[in-house]
Formats: sequence, structure tokens, C-alpha cells
Amino acid sequence: MKMRKSFLLFLILPVCITLLLSRIYYLLTPLLLAFIIDALSSSDISSFRLCFPILLFSSLILALSYPLGSFLLGMFRENLIYSTRMQVVKVFSRGDFSAVSTCGSGNFASVLDTDIPVFFSFLTERLFQLPFDLAMSFFVIFLFFKISPFFAGLLLSFGIIITILSHVSSRRLREKSHGAQVAKGRLRQFLTETSRGPWVVKAMCAERWRKKGFEKLQERETEKSLERHLFSGFVMLWNHSGARVIALAILLAGGIAMLDGKISLGMLFFYLTVGPLVFSPFYYFISLVRDYRISSGAYRRIFSMLNIPTEFSGSGGWVGGRIEFKDIWFSYGDEWVLKGVSFAVEPGEHVALVGRSGAGKSTLVNLLLRFYEPQRGKIRVGGMDVRDIDLGVLRGRIGMVPQDVFIFSGTLRENILMGMDVDEERLEKVIRMAGIDRILEKLPEGLDSVVGEGGYGLSGGERQRVGIARVLLREPEVVIFDEAMSALDSYSEMKIKEFIEDWGKGRTFVVIAHRWSTVRDFPSVLFLHEGRVIKSTHEELMRIKEYREMFKGEEGK
Repeated sequence: MKMRKSFLLFLILPVCITLLLSRIYYLLTPLLLAFIIDALSSSDISSFRLCFPILLFSSLILALSYPLGSFLLGMFRENLIYSTRMQVVKVFSRGDFSAVSTCGSGNFASVLDTDIPVFFSFLTERLFQLPFDLAMSFFVIFLFFKISPFFAGLLLSFGIIITILSHVSSRRLREKSHGAQVAKGRLRQFLTETSRGPWVVKAMCAERWRKKGFEKLQERETEKSLERHLFSGFVMLWNHSGARVIALAILLAGGIAMLDGKISLGMLFFYLTVGPLVFSPFYYFISLVRDYRISSGAYRRIFSMLNIPTEFSGSGGWVGGRIEFKDIWFSYGDEWVLKGVSFAVEPGEHVALVGRSGAGKSTLVNLLLRFYEPQRGKIRVGGMDVRDIDLGVLRGRIGMVPQDVFIFSGTLRENILMGMDVDEERLEKVIRMAGIDRILEKLPEGLDSVVGEGGYGLSGGERQRVGIARVLLREPEVVIFDEAMSALDSYSEMKIKEFIEDWGKGRTFVVIAHRWSTVRDFPSVLFLHEGRVIKSTHEELMRIKEYREMFKGEEGK
């Protein structure tokens, strides 16, 4: 990162030099042509011989400086984009879990993909080049005042009028563009939903309903797009009209000045060539106002992303031992989810965590992993407050298999390893233990088969096996199954239980479950009800009405 910052600082000087040269030679080249035209018209061979080689050199410098300046400026911009993206990803990955969750993956992707390029394009293509272009334009305006102050003032007045009209039209254009984007977004969402759920449409015989919905949204999108094109045409009309009027005014003023003997034919050519630069400050104003509004919104989103609070991490190591929740209170809003929860899980103990949906089971796990912080109370591992343990160490020693295992785009191997470097023998052992060898039989390229984003090529049970394999590779001391057996059939569930009994010896296991068949075999059960936890055996808890009702109809199966 330090090398990249140094490289950015190094780029600034050559970028400025090439931009300055391109602007100087943009004016010098037509000026030399003007001298050559005057030399030819007056048969001045010596001036022609002097100016022509200089013109060739000037044209060469101009031909090189513009693309070189554009390339260097593009390199400068892309390096800024790269550095800022890396910083955003760094902040996002280290950000507080609740803040990151609130931000949302869509906003994160939008900042990286759209906002950062938009902001730095404005910074480099508009603001960075602004002094060079305006200096060139004001020099040309000064030359026009030397010819005719009246015509120069008239041109500037016309430029102001065109700018006002274009600005008003641009505001309306933005409104219409927003409407068109909203309509296009709704149409895209409709098409995405239709493409993802064709079986639902066909099974419910809803093809006609979807077709009518598409026609309605398509008509709306077309209507809004036509309105946007109409106002875009008005903006183009003002801009092009300005350029044409300036060219005619220059020809008129320059022609009169030439007839009066104030300028030569060559200088008339020069003024006609560089004349459009008179309108550049007004073009810049129009584009700056428009792009500033867009880029300022992008900047605010980038700034808010960079200011996501960082997770607090202790510096202590893992001591292992007893997991203890002491008088834990936690709420996501106004209502308490956990109300003074206290319990302990001994080292090597296997417990089931039971409760109705929304009771706070996953919240307990998130608090242990420090994705959230309790409003009151303390969580200790081996007598040590989890806030004093290094986050990487804490989460590295606690393995979790969630109910919905996320599968990344890539191969099955990459999804199991997730960046770990292990030998093939150990990987094959884990694959057998997690039952993934049965999955490999149907994949054409085995572990190197691409499973796709979200694991569309895998069933729910197969995805959970991938989650189990991830945990097995890391060999944690504490293992949490968050409904990780909900998508497994009875045979697979039995095999996982046998695996827990075998591989789980000496490890602490917490299994969040709803099934009677899963819970009944655990020696200890944590029953979470109305924000409080009761720890007992399954048989003892069956005396409690609320616990017994959770398994109504399952008992004896």
C-alpha cells in the first residue's frame, strides 16, 4: 500500500506536465498554421521554411501529449480507485457486525462498483483538468477582446444565456432520468424473479399473469425512456446551438476585422479553430454542476462506508475451558430478546439448545462469537471475558455450522478449504467424515467441479455437509451446529450423531435443534423460553408444558 501511495505521488508531476504541454501545443499548432497561411498568401518563403518544421514538431508533441496525458491520468485514476476499494474492503471486513449487516451487501457492491469510479472520474476528469482548460479558455477570450470587445462581450452574454437554459433543462433531465432508472429497475427485478422461479409460474399456470405484468412494466419503462430522450434532446439543442452561434459570430467579427486590416487571413483561421474554447467555461459550469451532484452523493456513500465502526478486539489468547453466560441482557430494539440469561457449558460437554423460532438461540451464538455485544452481563471462556480475547483467536477456536451454509462462486475444493493450505490426505479424510464423498460421485470433475454462487448445484443437505467439512478442517475446541441437521434425512442425521460422539470426544458441542430425534439423545438441554434459559435433561424438561408442546406429535417417532 505504501508503494502504491508513493507511485501516486510520483504520477502527479508527469500528469501535470503532459496536460500543460497538450494545452500549450493545442494553441501553438493552429497559431503556426496561421503564420504559414499568411506566409503562403504573401509568398514569404523564408517564414514558411522557418514555421513549417516548427509546425511538424508542434504537431508531433500535440499528437503524443494528449494520449500520453490521458493514459497517465487514467493510470492515476485507476490507482486511486484500487487504493480506495482496498481500503473500503479492509474497513468492511473489520467492521462491526451489526453496522455491516445494516449497510447491506447491495450498498457495499454499489460503493465498490459505481460510487468509487464515479467520484474519482469526477476528481480527475473534471477538477484535475479544470485549471489547465480554463487557463486556455481565458487566454482565447483575452485574444477575442483584443479584436473586438463588443463581439467578445456578446459571445460571453450568449454563453451565459445558453448555460442558464441548459442548466434548467438538465434539472428536468435528471428528474426524467431518475424516473427512467426506477422503471428500468422494476422491470429488471420482474425479469430476475421470473427467471429464478419459472417452476412456480408453470406450476400455478400463471404465465398470462406474468406476461401482463411484463407488458405493463415494459410500457412504463418505454414511456419514461422517451421522456428522458426528449429532454436530453433539449440539452443537446442548447449545447450545439451555442457552438454554432459562436462559430458564426467569430466568422462575422473576424471577417470584419480582417477587412479593416486588423488581422490577417491566417489569424482568422486561428480564431475560427480555437474559437469554441470561448464557450468552454460555460460547458464546464454545466458539467461541473451536474457531475458534482452525482459525485457528492457517491462521496457521501464512500465516506459512510469508510466510517463503519471497527470491531473491538482484545489481545488475549485462548485459554479454553468453561463457557459461562452471566446475567446476559440483549435487545435488537425496544424489546428484550434475552432477559438475564445465565448458564454454563463445561469443557467437553455436549448440549442441545432448544427454543421456539425467534426465542434468541442464534443470538446466544452471535454473542459468544462477538458479532453482537450484550447490553448487560458478561460472557466468559475459561474465566476470561471474551472481550479480552483476540477476535481471530476466539473465532478460530469456535467452529460453527449454520443452518444455511453459504456457498461461494468457485469449486467445491475452494468452498471447503476457504483459503486453508492442507495436504490431500487430510482433506480426503475430512471429506469422508463429512460424507462429501457421496457428493463427489455425481460431480464430473470431483472436488474441482464449479458449484456456482449460492451452491445452486447442491441440495440443502449437501451444502450443510460442506459446512461441516469446513469446521472439521479447522479442528476447533468448541463446535456449534445451528440447525445444521435440519436439511438431512434420518440416515444422514444418524451418521452425523455418530460422528459427533466419535470426533467430538473432548470437544464442547452445542447443537441448536427442533427435532425430537435430535434433542432426546443429548445428556444436557438448554431450553430458551421468554428470554431466559433453563438447563436440565430432556426427561426433566418434558415436565414443562411449553417445552413439551414444542415436540407435540413427534414423541415416540
